[in-house]
Amino acid sequence: MLTSILGVIAIDAAKKVTKDFEYLSTAETFAELTGQLQDEGLDTEAKELFSQSAQSVKIKDHNLRQQLLYTGIAYANLKLRENYIDINKDKNSKTAENKIKEAKTYLDKMQPIQGNSPEALQIKILKLRTQGIFDTQNADGKNEKAITYYQQAFNIFNQLKKQETKNKSNISPPFNSNIQTKLLSKENVEAFHREYLKLLPDKNNATRREVFKSLKEHFFDELGNYLSNKKWKEADGITRRLILYSTDREDQGLDWKSIQKLSCPDLEQMNQKWLDASSQRFGFSEQKRIYLETGNKLIRNEAEFNKLYNAQNYALFIERVGWYNPNQRERTGGWVEYNQLVWRSDMVGAPRGHLPWVPLHLGGVVSSLALRLVNCNI
Repeated sequence: MLTSILGVIAIDAAKKVTKDFEYLSTAETFAELTGQLQDEGLDTEAKELFSQSAQSVKIKDHNLRQQLLYTGIAYANLKLRENYIDINKDKNSKTAENKIKEAKTYLDKMQPIQGNSPEALQIKILKLRTQGIFDTQNADGKNEKAITYYQQAFNIFNQLKKQETKNKSNISPPFNSNIQTKLLSKENVEAFHREYLKLLPDKNNATRREVFKSLKEHFFDELGNYLSNKKWKEADGITRRLILYSTDREDQGLDWKSIQKLSCPDLEQMNQKWLDASSQRFGFSEQKRIYLETGNKLIRNEAEFNKLYNAQNYALFIERVGWYNPNQRERTGGWVEYNQLVWRSDMVGAPRGHLPWVPLHLGGVVSSLALRLVNCNI
């Protein structure tokens, strides 16, 4: 009896040693590839994998932990191959061939991931995304299989969001304090959405609209997170990105017409988040109020702007909100440099309407935004 018990204990101990050795061996390969990504200047990818490696030690299930590392190794090889091809323009080189073979080796090692825990769902998303990248690199223009992988990952992402909403969280996984092991960074979530959108070029496609909306919701989550932590500069940056993304102007930048296309619900949501976080001191509606109080006109188009724009009134506005300082006229023409705006978490020294900046310092952009706010009844 005692011999039998000791035998079971010995077997369990041996299994644990084997698992620990397997984990450490895989983790070593993972770490080497993270270093290669850094050496190649792929800092975002390296940071992503470094974070996943650090989080992996929290995963108690050995198989889940291994699946995460296998996915990361395959992903790293694909990104290194991608980078090599971008630099050398050679898809058929030995280096490129070896990288994609190595990625396939680790994807083939993966097993079906069981369970619907937050950890398991995140690893499923990472695995499916990596499989999608693999098939995109091998598709020769035919992306049906890759689209299937991304759709499956997108469905699981929505499942994860619903799961966490039931746990009384209104924000997406990277910011959700209820998730103890956070394997999906905000950069990872954004990249996954953008990769899927690239595979769906038809803007009228219903799935594409759903994915587009999901990424916009993710940006709103980022904005809410930054504002709740009084990280004004980061919130200003994501507000700018939200406006450009929502109006499909990421490549061209803001102009008069694009702001008039900004949806009223989006504009109202951005504005309300800024108002709530700043005790009503920051926000587009507060800027509109000051803009009109200083004698500036609502202008309907660029042609009207040339007739109705009043430089003196606009100077009053930008000085009131703290974007212009006459004492700096010799050095910067009077404009307060972006890094010199007031970013203090306690808002001390920041006038009403100081943020968001966006860049709203452009007269035509402010005029167009003020008009849009009035038309949206904000």
